[in-house]
Amino acid sequence: MKDFFHIILTGVATGLVAFIGFLPNVHAETRVTDGYLQADTVWSKELGPYILQDVVTVPAGLTLTIHPGVEITLDPDSPYDPYIYVAGKLVLQGTEAEHIMIRNIWGITVDHGQADISFSDFSMKGPLMFGGAVGHIATSTISNMIDGINADGVIIEHSSVGITGSTVQDNLNGMIVKDGGAVFQTRAHSNRLLSWMRTLVQKVGLINTVHAQSADPSSVSISGSRFIANIQHAVRNDAFSIVQAEGNWWGSPEGPMVESRASLETTNSIQGLVSFTPWLDHDPLEEKPVAACCSSVLFLPGLEASRLYRPESDILGIGRTDNRLW
Repeated sequence: MKDFFHIILTGVATGLVAFIGFLPNVHAETRVTDGYLQADTVWSKELGPYILQDVVTVPAGLTLTIHPGVEITLDPDSPYDPYIYVAGKLVLQGTEAEHIMIRNIWGITVDHGQADISFSDFSMKGPLMFGGAVGHIATSTISNMIDGINADGVIIEHSSVGITGSTVQDNLNGMIVKDGGAVFQTRAHSNRLLSWMRTLVQKVGLINTVHAQSADPSSVSISGSRFIANIQHAVRNDAFSIVQAEGNWWGSPEGPMVESRASLETTNSIQGLVSFTPWLDHDPLEEKPVAACCSSVLFLPGLEASRLYRPESDILGIGRTDNRLW
């Protein structure tokens, strides 16, 4: 009887395994249909990817924290391109093993808020923008090129931003610093029509200004980073403050190409007040070749131990002698 039940159970288990093998791969995803945060919020890899169907708004006083391995993208059926608007705090906590991926959305605007970004990769239709804000970007990649169309990488207005160990590549302009223009607050909304209207007017600069424009000049520092193949400028500084950009790789051992305002040749160049000396003479992500120069044998004149000998046969090939080479 026991053998009979054992055979039955084995058959059932085998059938279940075979059935599960034919099931489609199912994974979690979160569709963001109402992006106006009402409380501190955490996005985790287990609930990803996060598919934006609405503008994500982080109001002042609230924090959106995004954990390692999270992917954020847009709903391809959305009638407009959602983006992330931050008046509070945005924390992107990627790791070396699990970067955060942000793809295809319109962009991210930090408006009088704060953004702490690490181990995150951006490929967006618009820039990562700071207005009257504070930002820290570390070990991340900003490459805003979608379907062969390049957008600006980072735009900084009246903000304090530090960038370390990052890659800024294949953008229209890698970075633009300017102390002018208005920063716009995004208001709450209740339906997709209002969201679409708000996005439209923001793109053409017609939305109501909520924050007064800050008078503080931008403070920008960049170190240990790579600027590669940006279509126009690697860094364009239209402000009167100096961008501190020492110790970076500009795509060439000769350093960056400095462009005057009258010049028409602008590929991956720098323009304006940018302090870039000294620069890195090699790509920090590639191992620097070491030129061979010297023998590993140490010669010390006057010491017998430092002499070289070669054993040789005598002229008849019978005995052996030591020929002193030095």
